[in-house]
Amino acid sequence: MDTAAIMDHVLAAGKSIEAFTAQIRPIAMDQNVVLSIAIGYFILVQLVNPPSKSQPVKLGTAVTFLVFLHNVALCAYSAWTFYNTGPVWIQRLLDGENFFHTFCDLDGVYWKQTLDKYAYLFYLSKYYEFIDTVILLMKNRRVGLLQSYHHTGAVITMFLLVESQATACWIFVVFNSFIHTIMYAYYAASTIGIHFPFKQLITISQITQFLVGSCFGVFYIFCPGCAKRLDEGFSWGSERTSIAVTVVYLIPLTYLFFDFAFRTYGKKARSSKSNGHTGKPLKEE
Repeated sequence: MDTAAIMDHVLAAGKSIEAFTAQIRPIAMDQNVVLSIAIGYFILVQLVNPPSKSQPVKLGTAVTFLVFLHNVALCAYSAWTFYNTGPVWIQRLLDGENFFHTFCDLDGVYWKQTLDKYAYLFYLSKYYEFIDTVILLMKNRRVGLLQSYHHTGAVITMFLLVESQATACWIFVVFNSFIHTIMYAYYAASTIGIHFPFKQLITISQITQFLVGSCFGVFYIFCPGCAKRLDEGFSWGSERTSIAVTVVYLIPLTYLFFDFAFRTYGKKARSSKSNGHTGKPLKEE
């Protein structure tokens, strides 16, 4: 099969996926469905979570290969998302005659041409990331509050941002897709026994995105005239409300990441290994 034929198959698969995601949008954007799945995930994890001192289970070769493909898929998807959202946003800021007008996307062009598609797909990918938790459970490793809270909140906040068409959604999509590209590349390499010495840098980058993202979020909330869709207040479903909920969600998440970083990389890192913090600590998120 030549390169052209492969590209044709890839494009056909892409169109099929795009058609499928468009078809399920009414269900995926139903708040009752979203809350049921997100909260159900969180509760289920607590119910099936193994004890903290459980002996880890080594996965078989076939399952390990599937885990590798899972990480490669999320790495490739994250890179694709960043490529199609980040440069466009930067170029708009550079080309725009009025920085405030462009930053707040007052004409709605960035949302209509870019975010409406890629933010929605990014939101759907947060459900797929639940597989990270499944992998940990298959290894008989305890899922920490950091991961269960992180994944639950990511689904809910991305839903709110997409539903309200919040321009600030670019912060979540661009920053997170960039970091996830590196993070899942690291996971994929670790799965096949290749270990790189920059896992601590990834955690620092994650914390940085939360701090910077929160600051941008506060700006979008309180800057007069920047929240332009639906209404200017804090009613349920408004742009400001969705951003505010996201910022509030980031407060405990940032604390949990700081706590994780201290336990994993701080003075107590060595003693923590005896309590089960071994292997790929980043997966504890």
